[in-house]
Amino acid sequence: MTTATAKQLTKSQYEQTAEYKALTDAQRNWVDIFVKTADAPRATREAYHTEDGSAYHSMLTRKTQSSPRITACLDRIFQLDDKARFIRDLEVDIRKSTGVARAELRRLYYQVAFGDAPAPTATAEADAVPDGRVPADCLGVYRNASGIVIGYRSADSVDVKLS
Repeated sequence: MTTATAKQLTKSQYEQTAEYKALTDAQRNWVDIFVKTADAPRATREAYHTEDGSAYHSMLTRKTQSSPRITACLDRIFQLDDKARFIRDLEVDIRKSTGVARAELRRLYYQVAFGDAPAPTATAEADAVPDGRVPADCLGVYRNASGIVIGYRSADSVDVKLS
């Protein structure tokens, strides 16, 4: 989630934005608390009167933080540029992805954040294959529904099927 920066709008400034005005009263309260404290669980507890530590509280915190309206409002308040928003969204996608998709997203993240693609490295998934048929420098592995490795993507981006 976003934290305070030198370019942050003041409360009187962000209260005039279209993004802030589009929020419900509870969402506005959540944003106000979050901007002051940078503590999403606390903002959820105070804005929605939930109990810390409960499954409902955790779920509501995640849902509130990922709400497109809340995200747009916080982006405006903290004045994030397109690159910062793209990197934030890419980080979320990386956390949700697995296998080859995760490797490709990490490569893209590195390119965007640092301007160059990294050299291929060994993956933990390749090391976990017991028979050693997957090379250490592979970019990712493919698994079937049972979790058994059925193929991999080589360092030169060629898909290899294991028999």
